[in-house]
Amino acid sequence: MRTKALLAALALSLSACATMVDGGFAKLKPGIATVADVETQVGKPNHTWKNADGGQQWEYSDQPSRQVTYMVIIAPDNKVLAVDQVLTREQVYKVKQGMTEDDVRRLLGAPGSKTPNLKNEITWDWNAPDWMDGFRQHFLVYFNRAGRVTRTDILTYEEN
Repeated sequence: MRTKALLAALALSLSACATMVDGGFAKLKPGIATVADVETQVGKPNHTWKNADGGQQWEYSDQPSRQVTYMVIIAPDNKVLAVDQVLTREQVYKVKQGMTEDDVRRLLGAPGSKTPNLKNEITWDWNAPDWMDGFRQHFLVYFNRAGRVTRTDILTYEEN
């Protein structure tokens, strides 16, 4: 019985990973898809926010195992307004000094890790997409103890 439960959990986990990669998000057409369509195509989000207009923002982060994070913006009438893969160069350059942790998470999704450093900061780390052929990259955001961005960095290293 326990083995069956573990196998079922593994299958569910693998199907969720496959959805992130196989284009489940591509099937969500803005203005047509609904909340029910989103849940059917890609499952429940990792995190949600309520927007001031009554809509919602849903996060689907696949960090640290993969290099994608999708944000689905839902209108107050429960129709999809936008579906975006947000781990892009353009998005990371929007992170500015003084932003809050919530501001950054809404922009990029959950990081792959959060680690304290010797400068009394917390470092958030995203496994970034291949912005340069043949190199791996990580995008880092450093927060002070008040939860505000102090600086950012992109680490690049050659793949083996």
